Amino acid sequence: MVPANDISCIRVVEDVITIDERGRKRSEGTKVSEDALVTDRDTLFPLQGALGYELTQSLFIGPNTFLVEGPSEILYIQAFSQRLKELKRECLRSEWTIAPSAGIGNMLPLVSLFAGNNLNVSVLADVAKGNKAVLRRLEDAGILKENHLYRITDFTETDEGDIEDFLTPDLFAALINDAFSLPQNIALDGDKLLSVDAGTERLVRKAEDYFKLLPPEIAEFNHYRPAYALISKAKYLKNKDIDITSSLDRFEALFKALNSLIN
Repeated sequence: MVPANDISCIRVVEDVITIDERGRKRSEGTKVSEDALVTDRDTLFPLQGALGYELTQSLFIGPNTFLVEGPSEILYIQAFSQRLKELKRECLRSEWTIAPSAGIGNMLPLVSLFAGNNLNVSVLADVAKGNKAVLRRLEDAGILKENHLYRITDFTETDEGDIEDFLTPDLFAALINDAFSLPQNIALDGDKLLSVDAGTERLVRKAEDYFKLLPPEIAEFNHYRPAYALISKAKYLKNKDIDITSSLDRFEALFKALNSLIN
């Protein structure tokens, strides 16, 4: 009854018992909630059991778990952490285990599971018009420790953002050209990418809208391929023709914040 591939639809059923001022137990009845953000171990146990196999197959978790939305974030973080290390700047400490959540909707129950096992959990979340309410719920639930929830916009100084917005437009455009083998007549550069009116400043949305205008033989845009192009070809983080100073600064700021949470 617990769909491991759609844990955002889970409903929690609890028998609510309170203790009055004289120490006597009092039943408040049965409570059904769509919010899986609970820390009571008995309530979480069936959920943990049902999801155990799925989690062990898809996630690597550790005492210090850094939860991101998907595999693209992991690749970008690994690539920039390695480059910052080469430059003798602050990289992500090895104590952090990066785990993908497969979307913001899954972060709510996953954070509850991890926190319920006394893990040091930190979250990096995209910010878009459609998920701000979910982020508020995650913050208001009080399960994450103070300063353990980071929004992309904390580092991009924009109203919305994805991990790709840590990149300069020129770098992201170069990765797209490489990942999708765009011929010169339709290849992107930073200015061309920024000029796409997607109704938002998010680079990913601009890229998605641009690809809708391309010939049908061009592969459909997806987030993973530019990230893979970056981590598989170190030249992009060492190419002096592309200024990545601001990208390095953003990732270093994220890593400094995360590293400060390690005891």
